[in-house]
Amino acid sequence: MNAVTGTPPGRDAETAGRLFTVGRELERLADRLRVLGPRHATRATSDPRSAEAWATVHETLTEFARITALAEGLPPRPVPRLAPHALADQLLVLGRDALALEPAGREVDRVGQGLARIRRAL
Repeated sequence: MNAVTGTPPGRDAETAGRLFTVGRELERLADRLRVLGPRHATRATSDPRSAEAWATVHETLTEFARITALAEGLPPRPVPRLAPHALADQLLVLGRDALALEPAGREVDRVGQGLARIRRAL
């Protein structure tokens, strides 16, 4: 860690700034999912918009898991569909895993785009 800039080793200040911004968005979206996730899941069988939101969240979680697996040289694994009240925690775990990759530049952008898709869907 650079004592002056707070930048982790191997990351430039721009990437570190994007990482911070996307990490904060990840936290905010997880908070939002704690409230909206169960509602969308309950209504998903009768409301097309809720079903679409639920599908978008799962597709994005699957993408985060794929980003991490490929970067680690592992085959992508399926992401289980957890109970609605666990959705925010699942987002945090998979999002943080993807953000922790080195080098982080491209992955940070992909996670940010995925979070934007979830936000729009909710």
